[in-house]
Amino acid sequence: MAGWYFIPITLQYLVGSGLIFLISFFLILKNSKSWVYRSFFLYGLFAGLWILMAFFHRNAPNAELSADFITVGAVFGFTFPAFLLITFLMLKKQSKLNLLALLPAIFLGAITLYLMPFKISWTTFGWSYGYSSDWYFATVVVFNLAYIVANLAVGIDLVRTAPTELLRKKYAVLLISYFVFYVVAVSISNMLLIRYIDAPPLGGIFSALAFLAIAWALSLKFNRSASEKSSNATGEEEAMSKRLPRQSSLTDNRLEGEMWKEPLSHRPFWR
Repeated sequence: MAGWYFIPITLQYLVGSGLIFLISFFLILKNSKSWVYRSFFLYGLFAGLWILMAFFHRNAPNAELSADFITVGAVFGFTFPAFLLITFLMLKKQSKLNLLALLPAIFLGAITLYLMPFKISWTTFGWSYGYSSDWYFATVVVFNLAYIVANLAVGIDLVRTAPTELLRKKYAVLLISYFVFYVVAVSISNMLLIRYIDAPPLGGIFSALAFLAIAWALSLKFNRSASEKSSNATGEEEAMSKRLPRQSSLTDNRLEGEMWKEPLSHRPFWR
């Protein structure tokens, strides 16, 4: 490690990536048969790798190696939003066609590896990067906005079409968590670094918080109220029982299992 720097604020990247890896593996081990959690695991894996590459980029011994780390990290950074979208799509319908959401990320990642379109500068907080190409920067902005809009659209549709009130609450919490911690917090952090190259990097903290909030919402379990228990054969549940005659008194968690054709655990991930 001779010649490497260690900028104290970049410790957030190691802590953030470590938390993301730990929780990702914990969730996939508990829900290994679920396509929802499989795609969520890959979201966490690539998000953690992106944060880890940011740590090495900030503390690299020279600008050339820093550029290599941020280039590889950018590929991971383009990939994890795609797997988050796939997770949202899997909540709606399990289909191999959902994997098509990866195509833009693969395409932009290949362009990034070929061009290496970053300019590296030393700052108070280690190495930082900018974009050496205006068209590439515009492409990255459009790419990120497209995934954000797609995730919001799918999330809103999940809330709107949820077959039961408990699922609607669960999806609403998931959507709000994504919007607050990912769309708002992470986007503001990225814009600050683009506008002020010497701004303190907070991407590791916000990315980890975004992952934790989404993981919590995804694994959330609501308890039925007494009124819901006494009327589980009426309203929406009655409609669902007609579609699933063998399990007319399904709880929402079992209902999700039927929708995905796999058993899922929806307790908060820390239990």
